Amino acid sequence: MTNAGIVVAQIANGYENRTDRASLFRVGLFSNAFLNFGEATAVAIILAIVYWPPAQAFFSTAAIPAWGWAITVAGGVVLLATQEVRKAIVRYARGRNAVHGTHLDPSRRRICD
Repeated sequence: MTNAGIVVAQIANGYENRTDRASLFRVGLFSNAFLNFGEATAVAIILAIVYWPPAQAFFSTAAIPAWGWAITVAGGVVLLATQEVRKAIVRYARGRNAVHGTHLDPSRRRICD
């Protein structure tokens, strides 16, 4: 189940880190064909490792029960949600800084006048 959790976390990470500020839902969840192919490949590999008997024997794994998948997917959803909240905070802060005449200097990562 740990391997599946890592794969789900990396899938969430891959989709969320496409932009620094824009929401994943504004950019489009399936707008990057290469990323979609890569993530589908990752899912296929982890499913093979977990459910295909020769891979189970080679990797010493067992089938993951439904409750295990529910916890794993919930963890991925939490990662997506926290990144969306972070991006909303960044968008809000940048909007306030533009109104108050300050800007964020990306080279120093601090607010400058």
